[in-house]
Amino acid sequence: MEEILGGEVAWQALAGDGSDKLFFRVRGRDRSLVAVDGSRLEPERQAENLALFKIGRHLAGRGLPVPAIEAARPEKGFFLLEDLGDLLLAQRAPRLGRGARSDLYRAVLKTLLEMQLQGRVGFDPAWCSQTRRYDQEMVLKYESGYFIRSFVGDYCKVSSLPAGLEAELKGLAARAAQAGPVLFLHRDFQSRNILLQGERIRVIDFQAGRLGPPGYDLASLLIDPYVGLEEEERRELFDHYLGLALAQGAVEEEKFRRDYPCLVLHRRFQILGAFAFLSRRKGRPGFEGYLPAVLSSLKSSLDLPPFEDCQSLKSLVAGLRPEDK
Repeated sequence: MEEILGGEVAWQALAGDGSDKLFFRVRGRDRSLVAVDGSRLEPERQAENLALFKIGRHLAGRGLPVPAIEAARPEKGFFLLEDLGDLLLAQRAPRLGRGARSDLYRAVLKTLLEMQLQGRVGFDPAWCSQTRRYDQEMVLKYESGYFIRSFVGDYCKVSSLPAGLEAELKGLAARAAQAGPVLFLHRDFQSRNILLQGERIRVIDFQAGRLGPPGYDLASLLIDPYVGLEEEERRELFDHYLGLALAQGAVEEEKFRRDYPCLVLHRRFQILGAFAFLSRRKGRPGFEGYLPAVLSSLKSSLDLPPFEDCQSLKSLVAGLRPEDK
């Protein structure tokens, strides 16, 4: 460590948000780095460490704005990463006026599309820590299934599910998995994973990356509960991203618009499942306050025409209350 940083070092613990990893800023005479300790992850999640190393090395090699890996022992879960500073999009965006926030988000969307397109080139699905791509199995386990287990069952204490729900969720998962095209998918592209380093936009927490539909990352950013963009802002930014993607020949407009609501729905499933799990099982109450607004948004999503046939799901969601816990 001293050799890398130039002399004696000082350690500062950093907040890890929803992660089980430990993070430290390590300062030396010449510069600082961020040390990551993933050794405490549960055995079934240890593959995330190798994914961080391999996907991070790949993205950096494609010239994408991820932190450089200065040193690593991925088999032990230890990393020294480039220090990107502390200014998160989640902190900056709410303090900006509408026009300045729009300009900033447009720059973030340009970075997102570049990551999706360049990250796909040479990407090896064997690097992934869960499933090799965004497929029906993954959607059922980590999105709608996560919602049912953690939010509906564990948090809201609902034990009896409507008849027909399982078939509806399988159908929705199949629709989400068939969304396209297939590009690099970060899968948690939200404002606490985007840092602002001067004029540069930098991206972290990509170890859940895989191949999948670009609309999912777009949804993750635009419905992000930490910033809470207004509906009009979300529509404008959606159109801006779509224009960028069409100019690159990356998407087909009609299909992209048709697929997007289903991806938004599954992202909301994922948020509710994750925030309920972090609140109830990990003792992190800071996530709990977001649950009512996200649940309300989920109910609104289900009122859209693509979900007219999801009567069992609508019945379940209509009766959910976070205070039922």
